[in-house]
This record gives sequence, C-alpha cells and structure tokens, in this order.
Amino acid sequence: MDHCSGTASAPARSRWPVAYNLAKPNLPCRIKGEVQDLVVLDEIPPKIDGASYRVMTDPLVPPHPGNVPLDGDGNISVFRFGNGRVDMKMRCIETKRYLLERVACKALFGLYRGLPYEDEPYALDTLGSNPFGQVKAKTFTAHPKVGPFTEELVVFGYEATVLAFNGIVIYTLDRDASSASVERMKNGSHHWAWDCTKPSAFVVMPRRASLTTPLPPGRKEGESRVYEWDNSMLIHTGAAWESDDGATVHLETSRVMDNHLGIVDVPAEFPRIDERFLTKKHDMIFANKKKEVPIHRHSTGGMRYFHAAPGSLVQELAFIPRSADAPEGDGWVVAIVERRGREAQRPSTARHNWVDQARLEERRSLVRETCPLKISG
Repeated sequence: MDHCSGTASAPARSRWPVAYNLAKPNLPCRIKGEVQDLVVLDEIPPKIDGASYRVMTDPLVPPHPGNVPLDGDGNISVFRFGNGRVDMKMRCIETKRYLLERVACKALFGLYRGLPYEDEPYALDTLGSNPFGQVKAKTFTAHPKVGPFTEELVVFGYEATVLAFNGIVIYTLDRDASSASVERMKNGSHHWAWDCTKPSAFVVMPRRASLTTPLPPGRKEGESRVYEWDNSMLIHTGAAWESDDGATVHLETSRVMDNHLGIVDVPAEFPRIDERFLTKKHDMIFANKKKEVPIHRHSTGGMRYFHAAPGSLVQELAFIPRSADAPEGDGWVVAIVERRGREAQRPSTARHNWVDQARLEERRSLVRETCPLKISG
C-alpha cells in the first residue's frame, strides 16, 4: 500500500529474476574478504591442522531466467585451522566471463562451460584456466576424487569435445598434473536425455593395463562389464570398491528416485567416508540429513547422529583423520551449519574438501599480516 494515498503500489521491479536458488541462504553474496582469528566457542583440538575449502556458485550479475541453479560465477572460501585458531578468506573465481561481465555490469553469455581453474591455495588468487594443459577436454567434473594409494586425481567431463556431444572423457592426473590415462566412452543416447523406462547402467572398465600392472582377479584382457539397476539418477557417491574375486562392485550413493541413501535408512545426501580408504572396503560412512549428521557403521549396522540446533541445516561435510595412521573413522567431521532463521552471511556450499597441512607442503598465513611497528619512545 502507498502510505500517503492508501492506494495499492505497483510491485517493486528488479533486474534479478524471482527464483528459489536466489533466495534465503542462496542470496547473492559477491563479497571478497578475510577474517583473522574467528570467534571460537568452546575449543578446537590442536591436532586439527589444515584447511577446509568450500566452493559454490555466486552470480555476479542477474542470470538468465532459464539457467540452472548451479550455473553462476565461482566462489571459493577457506577456513585455515591451526593451533586452536581459525582464519577465514573468501574470493571469487576470476574466470574470463567474470572479468568481462564485471566491466559490462550485465550478463554477456548464455551457457558457460566448466573449464578447470587453478587458484593459489593461500591468497586464493585465480592463476588461470585449464591447469592441465595437455588435456583437451572442454569440461571438468565438480566431483574429482583423489586416489589415496596412487595419489592421482581421478576426473571426468561430460560433453568432452563440443556442446551437446554425447562423449565422456575419463582421465587421471598425477601430482605433477600430467595426464596419467585417458579413456573415452559414448553413453549411447541423446544429450542429457532421461528415459524413465530404462534401468540405470554402470560400465566398469580397467583403468590401467600394462605389463607391470596385473589384471584384477577374474578379469580378461580388455574386458569391460555392464551392471544394471533400478531406474534412478545417482547424484553423489560415498565410495565404491570391487570384491576380491572381481565378481561384485559395491557402490554407495544417494539416488533421486526416492531421495534416499540406499545403505542408510534415512533421507540423506552428500555421503562421505574417511577418504584414506577410497577404492577399498571400509566400515563407516557420514552423510547430511537436514539438521543432523548420521554416522553409519557397516559392520554392526549401528547408527549415530549429531544433532545441530533446531532450525539449522548442515551443509556438505568433510572428514579429518586424527593422524595419517589413525584407525578408520578416528577423527573429526567438519561442516558449515546454517542457522535458517538468520540472514545468510555467505553462499551455501555445494562442494567441501579438507586438505591436511602435510599436503599443503608449506605453512603461510591465510590473512594479510601487518609489518612490525616501532613503538615511539
């Protein structure tokens, strides 16, 4: 109502579209900054020494109304743990689109393909796109996995060569960011088509075959295997491993057909494990369940819960081992907890990973340090 005349006012107009993914905790943040020595309630165990990296999309300019929620400019934040203290920094990923649209103050592109960008781990400065120069794929996954036994990064990309192409590229990168292997496969259907009458299919192929690497038990030279399952869409995977005889592939994942994590009888998402055990049989899995973190143990079937405060929402979590040789699951779970009744102060995260100090290789301050000052007198 118009407070002066008592008549109805016209709706306020905005260049930003009305969309759920731009509301409440997903309100555009677009802030870069840093905070030294965050306020800590209680105590942080001194053995937690490393960095917690989170990424999410945070649109710089009003997006196209038809764009999906995850289409936006990249936002990266890091929480640096050490000596019981935490520093925090947040930056934008300065892609070419981001830089051009920052000058134009408007959207200049439609669909923007997902090339990998490299960031400096402390300053979070954007160093450039495609740090794996010898890889020609035009897309990069949001879910790379680090092989704990080979120390390779396992990645893939849909539409690997051109837009709407039905090819998928799968490759691994060693510690020097050199391509370790490349395999291509065709998914045999139209670009992103969904046929609810067909079962889900998994194609399992040997990733490395050489004279020095023996085939898994029960495998023939060059053999690939296809496994079918109930119709569904798998979103986020906890882990997978193959039985010792090569006859069974075990896959832990959330699925869209019933919003359910198959191995845990609760509606849950973002399953994670103690990632020192990736590709191997393991006993524990952690997940998100709205305001709770369910912790499941396979060997006993038991379930424990961490309950956040009422009205909270636990974002994607990560696991921190107590030490490099600690038993499986001995450590801490770290996650951002949203207070849904309060204004959001940072973008909601969609990807979260923990990097131990031993893997960072050097110790530097996350925040800008002041120079020593001479005290007068």
